[in-house]
Amino acid sequence: MTNYHPPQTHNMQGKIVIICGPTASGKSQYALDLAINAGNGVIINADSMQVYRFLPILTAQATAQQQANCPHKLYSIINPDEHFSVARWLELAKKEIEQALTNNQTPIIVGGTGMYISSLINGLAQVPAVPLSIVDSLTTQTTNLSQIELHQLLMQCDPAAAAKIKVGDRQRALRAIAVYKATGQALTAWQTQTTPYYPRTQLYIIGILPDRELVYRNCNSRFLEMLATGAIEEVRWLTQHYPHQSYPKVLGLNEICQYLDGFLTWGNMIAQAQQYTRNYAKRQYTWFRNQITFYDMIVTN
Repeated sequence: MTNYHPPQTHNMQGKIVIICGPTASGKSQYALDLAINAGNGVIINADSMQVYRFLPILTAQATAQQQANCPHKLYSIINPDEHFSVARWLELAKKEIEQALTNNQTPIIVGGTGMYISSLINGLAQVPAVPLSIVDSLTTQTTNLSQIELHQLLMQCDPAAAAKIKVGDRQRALRAIAVYKATGQALTAWQTQTTPYYPRTQLYIIGILPDRELVYRNCNSRFLEMLATGAIEEVRWLTQHYPHQSYPKVLGLNEICQYLDGFLTWGNMIAQAQQYTRNYAKRQYTWFRNQITFYDMIVTN
C-alpha cells in the first residue's frame, strides 16, 4: 500500500480539511495520521458505501483499532436496505463539522464519492420536488417507449442531461424529464444554481492522487486482503439476513454473491471484482483531476 507523510497541521487550525481521491489510494490512513498529528482531529466519512452497516471489510472501513485512535463519524450508520442520498449525507456531515468546530477540533472529511465532496465544496442545488401526479403521468406515457425513444424525449427537454445520461438509464432520464415538466427548467440548469456553505478560505483540500498503476496494484492486493480477512463471511451473512434485496453498489459484492450462488468460480470472482475496482478507480481519478478546480495540496507519493 501507499505510505505518505502527512503535512504539518499548523496551517489547518480552524479549517475544514477535505481529503479526496480514488479508491485504494491511501486516503484513510493519510486522514488517520493527520488526525493524530493534529491531536484534535475528527474523521468524517465521505464514502457512499462506508455509510452502510454489516460490510466493514468489503467497504474498507477503518478497523476498531484505528477508530480507537480518534473519533470517526458517519461510518456504518444505515442498514443495507435503506436509501441514502447526497442531500442526507450533506446534512449529517455539516452537523458533524459544526460540532467539531464548536469543540475546537479539526474536522477531516475523507472519501472518494465525488458528489459528496462536490456538495460540500460547492453547495447542493435546490431542485424543486416534482409532484407525484407528474411522475405517475410521465411513467404511464413512457412505458411503451424504447430506450432510444426515451432518450430522444430527454434530448428535447434537457440536451445537457441527454449528453451525460446513458441510453437505457430510464431512472435518470425520467427524473430529468420530470423536473423539466414540473418546472419548465432543465435539471442541469437547476444543478448549476448552488451556493457554497463555507467560504473557500475555510477549506483545506488535499488530493491523494498517486501514480495510477500503483492505485491499480493496490486495488488488486486490497481485494485479496479483504477475502483473507472475512469478506466472504460478511456477504454470506448479508444474503441470509437481507435476502432478495437490491444491495448497495459495493465493489466486489455482486461478484461474491455470484460466487456464493455458484455462478462464478473462485478465480473468476476475484478477477472480475479486481477489474471492476480498477475501472472505478480510473473513473474516480479522472473525476478528481477534472472536477476539483483547486487543491491546497496534491499528494502523489
